[in-house]
Amino acid sequence: PNGFDGGFGNGVVNAVKNFQNFVKLDSDGIVGKQTWASLLISYGDKNRTVTACDTSKKITHNTAKVLKNNGYQIVGRYLTGSNKGLTIEELQIIFEEGLKVFLIYQENGTRKENFTHETGIQNACKAVAAAKQLRIPSGSTIYFAIDFDATDAQVTKYILEYFKGISNTFDGTYKIGVYGARNICTRVSN
Repeated sequence: PNGFDGGFGNGVVNAVKNFQNFVKLDSDGIVGKQTWASLLISYGDKNRTVTACDTSKKITHNTAKVLKNNGYQIVGRYLTGSNKGLTIEELQIIFEEGLKVFLIYQENGTRKENFTHETGIQNACKAVAAAKQLRIPSGSTIYFAIDFDATDAQVTKYILEYFKGISNTFDGTYKIGVYGARNICTRVSN
């Protein structure tokens, strides 16, 4: 907080705790392995305990039971896609097995060129239509996936414009979320 002075005083401890809270780690103020991993790599420590996952695979009763038995409480599923799109029957299975779901929309999200104002408008329309078809309750969040590690300049030029297109198109039925690397999430959320 006061620049690099070589000290690890209360200001640094509080900053570490705030960061640990942000990335959902125990906030003890100690910069251990999980905190270092979270500072250096967008996915953090791959070995830490988690309660949520995402998958492009259909959730069956058996899959849901395995997830639940391994400590998962929430599963991310894709709204659309020929092989990976969520169905009403699958939603029913997820809920029957005691899991929650978060909704992901992704279409060609692996290159910067896929993210323009116009594709934001198009993808927002497709995502809302899919959510309504699945009878997703009003007020639910749809997370738009950015599946590449964009530089800060790429976030400014492409990703922010994409989300402006989404925001200009959404009618207030659903909330807009971002699903990507930490810098992307932070920049879009601000």
